[in-house]
Amino acid sequence: MNDRLLDAARKTVPTLSANAARTERELRPAPDSVEAVRDAGLFALSVPTEAGGLDTDMRTFVEVIAELGRGCASTAWVVGLSASAKKLIGSIATDSTRDALLADPNAVVCASGVPKGASGERVPGGLRISGRWAMASGSELASWAMVMVPLAGDGPSAVCPTLVPVSDLSIERTWRAAGLAGTSSHTLVAEDVLVPEHLVTFPNGSPAMPRRRRRSWPAWRRSRP
Repeated sequence: MNDRLLDAARKTVPTLSANAARTERELRPAPDSVEAVRDAGLFALSVPTEAGGLDTDMRTFVEVIAELGRGCASTAWVVGLSASAKKLIGSIATDSTRDALLADPNAVVCASGVPKGASGERVPGGLRISGRWAMASGSELASWAMVMVPLAGDGPSAVCPTLVPVSDLSIERTWRAAGLAGTSSHTLVAEDVLVPEHLVTFPNGSPAMPRRRRRSWPAWRRSRP
């Protein structure tokens, strides 16, 4: 376990705690809480070291998120989900998608695998998407969204993991829960958004998009005894 990272998380707790009520009231992590986490470098927990991240082991990751949760459970949830989304992108996405994401290792990523009336159509240069994606935790502070886009006409099992700049989407504030209200787990909305090809992971073997080489991204590492 990385004691240095755990200590960094511990130092953010007073700020997160002082802003916890505001976070729940405003349905998103308070700016001071986000700044404290960012200054501690904890938005880069799951990013490889060669890309400027921390590449933490699983035990440290769990302990850090638990420590943040002592100050504010909603903020801790967003940090954990963003790190997990980055790890997912690293395991399934193409090199070009990863490179776009890793331009800022501290970027917040939200994700949703809950499409509602969503679909994507292959067009020259990329994928044109429309629809809604629910429960995207961290949506209002994220730079990127990873959404699962059903491909129109390719059958129910054809789904494209797609990385979209949140600035290209709108956000419906649909998340008003009794607990973890401050996670900003709102609904992402795309209206005829063209996502460039390099941000889309098309199904392997597709005639329109042959298999592309992928670099390995480290899985969660086990901590040393």
